[in-house]
This record gives sequence, structure tokens and C-alpha cells, in this order.
Amino acid sequence: MWVVDKFQDIHNHPLTTTPSKYHRTNLCKSLVADLNNEGLKPSQITRVVNAMKPSEEADVTPRQCSSIIRVKRKNNAGRVDLNEKYNLKGNFWIQNVYNLCAHWAKSFLNDTFLLA
Repeated sequence: MWVVDKFQDIHNHPLTTTPSKYHRTNLCKSLVADLNNEGLKPSQITRVVNAMKPSEEADVTPRQCSSIIRVKRKNNAGRVDLNEKYNLKGNFWIQNVYNLCAHWAKSFLNDTFLLA
């Protein structure tokens, strides 16, 4: 049981700010993917990313790193399937489009592959 014996009607601590979404930036995703390609584990990637990010940004968690890696693997698996299904391995244009996938507008693509 608690009893209030004194009340101060002033704000006595800093206001909480909304945590940043640094783990959602293309820069962070690219760094995580590159470090994963070099063989680092999510816990190791987390330490590197947090050491390199701006200090005002919230720390990236191993779970967030794992999620980024999982999405990247899923996208790459879909790419491999399409390359094989439509025999696109030698198609320079389609390979270039995939290399630019970080710039795709997900809300418009909705996980749908389009060929012009």
C-alpha cells in the first residue's frame, strides 16, 4: 500500500521522445545486408550498426537486424526464382532493376513483379 505524503506540481524529468525508426532507413538496411553478406551474425551486426549510427538515433536491436536479413533473403529468393522461371540471368536490364530495388516504392509494387 502506498501513501502520498507530498505532491510537487512541476515536471521534474525530461519528456520522453518517440523512438526513432533508424532500423527502417535504407542506409541501415543496406549496412545490415552488407555485414550479413560478410558473414557477421545479427548480434555482431547490431554492435557495428549501433557504433556507426548517429547518437541521437535509437539503438538497433538484434531482432530488428534479423528481420532485415530475413526480408532481404526472401526478396533474393524471389529474384532467383524469377530468374530461373523466365530465363533472365543474362538480361542486363532486369539485373540492373533488381540492383536498384532499395529505391522501389513498396506501396505501389505490393510484392508484385512487373515487366515492361
